[in-house]
Amino acid sequence: MLIDLLKIRAIIRYIKGNRNSISFLYSIISFNSLFYIQYTRGGILEISVSDFLKVINPHVIDIRSREKFNDNHIPGAINVNASMLMNNPEKYLNPSLTYYIYCQKGSSSKTLAQVLNVKGYRVFNIIGGYEAWLLSY
Repeated sequence: MLIDLLKIRAIIRYIKGNRNSISFLYSIISFNSLFYIQYTRGGILEISVSDFLKVINPHVIDIRSREKFNDNHIPGAINVNASMLMNNPEKYLNPSLTYYIYCQKGSSSKTLAQVLNVKGYRVFNIIGGYEAWLLSY
């Protein structure tokens, strides 16, 4: 009960200081009120590796090259070419699901996440990409 109260207070403080509070609230609702969620910057949904590791059964997309994906990748990830995903998201994404994408360092996936969110998909960039995920172990 005390933890729930602390979560509510933190949310209220965040909303008071954030112009993009609707995106933040939407993110919390979509995760069943779990409060380990991301950062919202200019419409880009991002999540840290430590918070990503807490997500149960995530839909993960690796946009690195096929060779890098075959060398190693985040368990459960699928490999989709970034330009194919950008040009034909309906072929790979379901608008009712939440996705987590990553590249090698997090910059290309950040740009792609922003584009896909504008197109109506819920896509989180994993901050730091594959390299940050490697460092978490």
